[in-house]
Amino acid sequence: MSFLNSVWKRIRKQMVWPNVEISVVVQYTLLFIIFSIALLLRLFPFFRFEPLLKAFDPWFQYRVTEFVANNGYAAYFSWYDTQSWYPYGRPIWKGSYPGTPFAAATIYFILKALGINTDILIICYIFPALMGAITSVLLYFFGKEIADTKTGLIAAFLLAFCPAYISRTMAGFFDNEGLGIFFMVAAFFFFVRAEKNGSLSDGILAGLSLGGLSASWGAFTFAYGLIPLVAIALLLLNRYSHKLLLSYSLTVLIGLLITILVPRTGVNFLTSFIGFFSLIVLAILLIYGVLFWVKPLVPDVSFGKLLAVVMIVAIGCVISIVAYLVSQDQLSLITGKFLAVINPINRPPLIESVSEHIPLAWGQLFFNLDLLVFLMPVGIYFAFRRLRNDDIFLILFSITTVYFAGSMVRLLLILAPAACLLSAYALTNVLRPFSRVLLERAAIVRRRIRVTEVVPKDYAIFILIFIGFIMTLYTWHGTQVAFDYFSSPDVILVGETSSGEPVELHDWQESMQWLREETDSNAVIAAWWDYGYWIEAIGNRTTIVDNATTNSTQIAWIAAAFMSPPENGTEIFKMLGADYVLVHFTGAVGGTGGDEGKWIWMVRIAEQNLFNETKIREVDYYDEESGTPKDPYYDSLLYQLLYYNYYNAPRTVSSITSSFQEAHTTENWLVRIYQVN
Repeated sequence: MSFLNSVWKRIRKQMVWPNVEISVVVQYTLLFIIFSIALLLRLFPFFRFEPLLKAFDPWFQYRVTEFVANNGYAAYFSWYDTQSWYPYGRPIWKGSYPGTPFAAATIYFILKALGINTDILIICYIFPALMGAITSVLLYFFGKEIADTKTGLIAAFLLAFCPAYISRTMAGFFDNEGLGIFFMVAAFFFFVRAEKNGSLSDGILAGLSLGGLSASWGAFTFAYGLIPLVAIALLLLNRYSHKLLLSYSLTVLIGLLITILVPRTGVNFLTSFIGFFSLIVLAILLIYGVLFWVKPLVPDVSFGKLLAVVMIVAIGCVISIVAYLVSQDQLSLITGKFLAVINPINRPPLIESVSEHIPLAWGQLFFNLDLLVFLMPVGIYFAFRRLRNDDIFLILFSITTVYFAGSMVRLLLILAPAACLLSAYALTNVLRPFSRVLLERAAIVRRRIRVTEVVPKDYAIFILIFIGFIMTLYTWHGTQVAFDYFSSPDVILVGETSSGEPVELHDWQESMQWLREETDSNAVIAAWWDYGYWIEAIGNRTTIVDNATTNSTQIAWIAAAFMSPPENGTEIFKMLGADYVLVHFTGAVGGTGGDEGKWIWMVRIAEQNLFNETKIREVDYYDEESGTPKDPYYDSLLYQLLYYNYYNAPRTVSSITSSFQEAHTTENWLVRIYQVN
């Protein structure tokens, strides 16, 4: 380093900014390298497959982005989509968050203004990878604020390779999470800075970031829960300050102002449990502020007694307000997915049927966090030892996200930044004495702290090499996961030839092309809700249900149609106005990921919502002891549609030609489309 410093001093004399130190150049060079690696890692799919979006929801986001790019921002707020949820349609502005499509459309407008013509699909494809890399850089500043530069660099590096974060920021995963996590990390970062420094600008930026999160992702409720929780913890630890009041009030008030302007949340958020909780905490902080201001004016009055009286009055007012709002049905308590996260024991089948909503298994935890599973508890230990205000934030951030991720595997995404920050904090604290042995021996001797007598130099070298080795394994694991598990677009299924060679199956693309070219533009397609966004965005046809799951009763009718005998199921499809019925069949390639593996959820959803009308019961369809289907499944319309004319059907398939006509079966039998007679 001394040699580099001497060289840098010579170079610096010739530069415009002579006061820049070599350490600063090294820091930002490393940060740029981390950004580049994070971006390239997430762009793996671009080099292996054609640029297609992943999963289901990104296709809806793409469809909204395309609409905004073609019609402008204002048109979004009046777009009533008649191509979904036939025959009712859907007000898009009320049921979606504008953040992600607006951001991508803005990039499109900027490139267009610069004379760069590009496809909207390409922008949507690259956008999540870009946001993933930018958020890694943002975590550097967060780690630097909490501890030091080394912590920031390690945190950014860990997030760049973290599988839990990679899974939602790979190229093609154009959904709310990419932009949402950026705004969440930004809101927490600026809130911590504002609370530490009493900075007005940081408080404003925290509020704007919280508002951006509210406009981008439904997990904004977590931020509105965590920030008040941190404030309450600081109050209980007798750490109230005007800085806390400033940072909290700016963050929450600006955030709420933006939140109520988002059509999906609106003013009703203020009367929701989380919104009301954040306002109550603000009121408590204001009471503390008033008391701290009043105390010097009445020195003879005990501050504790004065506070107790005011708090009793405040609590009484809060209870009265809550009771009134509940009696008037104006206070929305915890419901929906948020309730499913808080209480994972009793979930409705519609939520439980989604794989990303299941509770976290240990294998998934180790797969998605790898080394961080062991380092994060060490980071919590060091945070408890120091226990500054930002440490309290980190502790609560990690504990709450561990619980929520354990309740719903999808929320590993929120745990990832907390795990990376704490793991980086752990590594810097663990490695500090060993690095001093090698790099600061002279300084240590001058301070008469002879660490070398306790930690031999050879032992320190071994520890550093070992840490470097396990970090290399972490990097390798993240790279392999990105390359093998998250790179292929879901619309392209990967199978195997008879010799075991991997082969791409383009049946979904084939079926969507068939719908676009061979069906009437007004045709209505009935399918299980998983495939709704694909049919709308790729097939350009109207659906009865889709992935928004806004109408559980309509989804239940689709489930009942599939699980009823053919004659009853046909009548239900006719009642729903279906022209074609699409089923996904993976049995032909030895899989169970199609509708032949989802039928049990159809039974449960139909039973929960329509038992009085259909008499469908799980006990009649499924033998729990043996784990096998009963006869009603084999007699159901779904089974007949899946295995019609299939040479290897488990049971005989009765003729359905009187009600349905086979319209198209894809090359590998993965998608089958029938016309309703």
